[in-house]
Amino acid sequence: MATTQEQRQLVERHLGLVRSQVSAIMKSTGLPPAIEFDDLVSFGTQGLIEAAQRYQPERGHAFSTFAYYRVRGAIFDGLRTFGWVNRREYARLRERERVDAYLQSCSERGAGAAPGSLEDSVAALADALDGVATVFVTSLEAEQPPEETDQRPGADEALAAGQLGQSVREALRGLPEQERAIVEAFYFKDRNLQDAGRELGVSKSWASRLHAAAIDKLRHRLRPLAPETAPGQEPAGPARARPAARRR
Repeated sequence: MATTQEQRQLVERHLGLVRSQVSAIMKSTGLPPAIEFDDLVSFGTQGLIEAAQRYQPERGHAFSTFAYYRVRGAIFDGLRTFGWVNRREYARLRERERVDAYLQSCSERGAGAAPGSLEDSVAALADALDGVATVFVTSLEAEQPPEETDQRPGADEALAAGQLGQSVREALRGLPEQERAIVEAFYFKDRNLQDAGRELGVSKSWASRLHAAAIDKLRHRLRPLAPETAPGQEPAGPARARPAARRR
């Protein structure tokens, strides 16, 4: 664990990381003009301070990598708490928050591990992408029904969306109790990981591990949903169902 002086130095040296992430989030999400850059910097800085307090250099993490997802999570928490975005944009932010939480766990699991072969690295990346796809699919099921529009989904799309939702719910029921509770709170009850963990009596870091373990199990259970691929085509994972399921 870093000393208090080392924690202060880490925060001071990485304030640029906060500002760069605020800029990236504001550009990529189209936040309302009323949202102040400095307000988001303040949220991100709190995440940076938390990262410095929890940082354990002996575990082999680069601090910038360790802090990256905590900074983004703190910014998303601030946006969520103050209700500064509309429902559609809020759903997109929540998706990114869940993806970041999963990738943070992947990053921490890989830190300090002995370097493997290129094939191992490619396999690990494929697993991570599968996990990200599963986060998106589960997020789709957690979203509220879309607003009424003139562009209604066709019968095939509606059927695919219904089958996907049923498959997600069945997969969730097969999870261990704590993992299922974390996913239900994080995706369906609008909790962040810290609050979801508190409800279960576990720390935020343990809640993050439970979330990653749940996503890993879900991606294996949802993989049969992927259609057969013709020779030369890119393999289809759970994310391939996304265009049919999103009804916006």
